Amino acid sequence: MKAKFIENFIAVFFIFLFGLVFSRGLIDGSGLILTIPFIVLFFSYFLNRLDKLLLFIIFCAPFSLRLSELFKVEGLDLLFPTEPLLFGLMSIIIFKMIYNISPFKEILSHYISFFIFMYLVWMLFCSFTSTMPLISLKLLITRLWYIFPCFIFATLIFIKDQNKILYFVFSYSISFSFVIIYTLIKHSAYFFSGPSSNWVVAPFFDDHTSYGAMLAFFIPILFLISFSKKINSWLKLLSFILFSLFFIAIIFSYTRAAWLSLFGAIVLGFLIKLKINFRHFFGIFLVFVIILLPFRSQVYSVISDNKQDSSSSYLEHIQSMYNIKSDASNMERINRWKCAVEMFKEKPIVGYGPGTYQFQYGVFQMHEDKTIISTNGGDMGNAHSEYLSALSETGFIGFLLLIFMIISIFYKSILLYYHESDEMKKIYLLGSIIGLLTYFIHGLFNNFLDLDKAAIPIWFFVAIIVSLDIKKVKT
Repeated sequence: MKAKFIENFIAVFFIFLFGLVFSRGLIDGSGLILTIPFIVLFFSYFLNRLDKLLLFIIFCAPFSLRLSELFKVEGLDLLFPTEPLLFGLMSIIIFKMIYNISPFKEILSHYISFFIFMYLVWMLFCSFTSTMPLISLKLLITRLWYIFPCFIFATLIFIKDQNKILYFVFSYSISFSFVIIYTLIKHSAYFFSGPSSNWVVAPFFDDHTSYGAMLAFFIPILFLISFSKKINSWLKLLSFILFSLFFIAIIFSYTRAAWLSLFGAIVLGFLIKLKINFRHFFGIFLVFVIILLPFRSQVYSVISDNKQDSSSSYLEHIQSMYNIKSDASNMERINRWKCAVEMFKEKPIVGYGPGTYQFQYGVFQMHEDKTIISTNGGDMGNAHSEYLSALSETGFIGFLLLIFMIISIFYKSILLYYHESDEMKKIYLLGSIIGLLTYFIHGLFNNFLDLDKAAIPIWFFVAIIVSLDIKKVKT
């Protein structure tokens, strides 16, 4: 009875809130008032079906658009409909946790959760010391409305029903496939040229880098599902069709970082599957580096002599990856990295504050490092590195906590994979490990943790790992 009362109270609260907001529209004669019945109906339906609401949010993620683009009003940076729905779902989850914490205890006390919350606590501290506190607190809240629904609540769902992992994978992949088909059709009008790949992904993606990152992210798990013996033939066929579509799309995305991250993640995935001792692997890598050291001048000479810019030719496009002399994209990335390091030197302990890089980096640019695409306002991307962004915005401690969080995810998931005997669980684990590897390798060159299209699946994959670990402990 008490639980029902709480749910009804939440329903009345949100109905009142929306009524208060949209009553302004009634006074002004605005058409927004017509949306009230639909909003009330929407929340009434999903209030006792929160797992379906999360599934709906995941399905909407590839289609989300900025409110500023939808209504042509500056300052509305929320991604619609995902972020308003995530905020509402986060509020309900917090209410539920306050009322009854028991179902969430195992999740909150998990090894991975500890490092996630440590990083969030440090972000909160850095928000108070930030050079722009409101910007930092806004970013922190954004992180919370991704983590509470897509990690904490998703973990709870998967603990109760492991089969729902498939629903969530296909929910994002199927909706993303429509975006891919739309993009490929649009791209074909420009004969799949390299330069046009950066803007044909609009309006659903800001540029081809985030688009390519998410293609690389889902390719491994779709491939693994399509060859599973425990899934019915129709789902295997669907998974293979989606895998093929995603693979074609990543080729035509011309996203060098996505290609590199996918290749690197697959290689590491094979090593994990073969149970290669990683101490031996790192030993071989160290020997390789030591052998190369005497030839570092020759290596630098090869890199310096590379004048190949980005191109529609795949061979030339790959070759342009290490062009640091004339390729504007590479040069601008290095410019941003240098700015991040200089910002860290200025504030090494707490950084400039979460989310402040794009507003603060301009003054740290050196004239000789600027390129034809350089700006002072950060409107061409952020620090272009998940790690250097954390270093400049949350200092050395924040950087270390991010690294520890990532290590904890892979350490726990790889150990779990080695001790798991169930084929389906091994597929979920290996798919999650390789998918997350693609992102965190890609994170060397870009940062998308604040973009719904990336943040939702990333935390959802972490939820898969934690849920399977909790279930393993129980059995």
